[in-house]
Amino acid sequence: MSDSGAGRIQVVTGVFAAALMTATLGLTFLALDAGLDIGMVALLAALSALVQLIARLPLGILLSRVTDRTVILVSVGALATAMIAALVLPGLVGLVLAQAMTGVSRAGFWSASQTHVVRLSRTAARGISGNMLMTGIGNALGPLVAGAAHAVSPTATAWAALALTLLTLLLATGLARLPVFRPERNPEAGRVAFRFGVVLASAAAFGAGIWHVCLTSLAPVVLAGGGWSEFAIGAAVAATNAAFLGGVVLSGRATARAIQLSVAGGGLLVGAGVAALAVATEVPVLAAVALLASGTGAGVLMTLGPALATESVLPEERGHALVVSGTYRAGALLGAPLLVSAATLALPVGAVMAMLGIVAGAPTALAWLLRPKPGSEREPTD
Repeated sequence: MSDSGAGRIQVVTGVFAAALMTATLGLTFLALDAGLDIGMVALLAALSALVQLIARLPLGILLSRVTDRTVILVSVGALATAMIAALVLPGLVGLVLAQAMTGVSRAGFWSASQTHVVRLSRTAARGISGNMLMTGIGNALGPLVAGAAHAVSPTATAWAALALTLLTLLLATGLARLPVFRPERNPEAGRVAFRFGVVLASAAAFGAGIWHVCLTSLAPVVLAGGGWSEFAIGAAVAATNAAFLGGVVLSGRATARAIQLSVAGGGLLVGAGVAALAVATEVPVLAAVALLASGTGAGVLMTLGPALATESVLPEERGHALVVSGTYRAGALLGAPLLVSAATLALPVGAVMAMLGIVAGAPTALAWLLRPKPGSEREPTD
């Protein structure tokens, strides 16, 4: 284990997260500047989510052929390409290519960086906790950079994102050169996705994906419809993000025995928080408290879910396990907005949010209830 190597990937993760958040806002600014309406902006975001989902599918095999460092470098390069395309190519063509390349970048970087940090950390939970903490810091800094740059011009945000991406690329060249994962033949080969730890981690990733969509897209709309001021909405989202970081920090101290139960509990908190938005108008205090609780739960899911996946498989299969669970999150990022769009055609918004809360929280609880009996599932060995 290398503390310096783990520290380097944590720094790279934080800078990449800031670059990605700046890039996401920069592409939105460029789309609005090009005269696209909110519907087209949403479609472009959905395109990025779809490409991310597709790009994740071969990553398990890819990480057994090339080093995770190589995947990280290529993924950061994809984000740089996205920004160059958006700045150089005019209008919709550049934006479509940029969103597609952003999806590729997200898929490759998050899977490979988590694989990298787990291999360098004393425990998976501690490594992922540090990874998510740096991600949260980067996510907080990104909007500040984007806002300051946008005050100069719409394209300045994209240029700032490109600069941060190139800095990430430079830092990533110093990552540890770990050997390629080379899975050995064993009786469990090919069954990674069906091991309980990976199943529960996948359910956690799915719930966390729905929470992300809710916090960034749906919650502001629902709260505004409930009469909340823009200041109150911004404060609620900021406080929820702070609660997320709190959940990340707490997860880093979880014992091995508590991980599975903590993931199930985190899923329930996320589901309750999303569902409570159904009463944002009638009981705003309850909605606010539940939203904060959901942030803590999401921090637990995003930290202990990947840790659980990696601890449930052979060391050589950790990359595959992270890709499997991450694919469920990508699916939630794509599917949740489509589900909400379809459901609102027949149901009131409150009912839709209650339904979405159940969809977000039920999988982890169900997986926990259906867990195998102790000793019935073969434990991975080094």
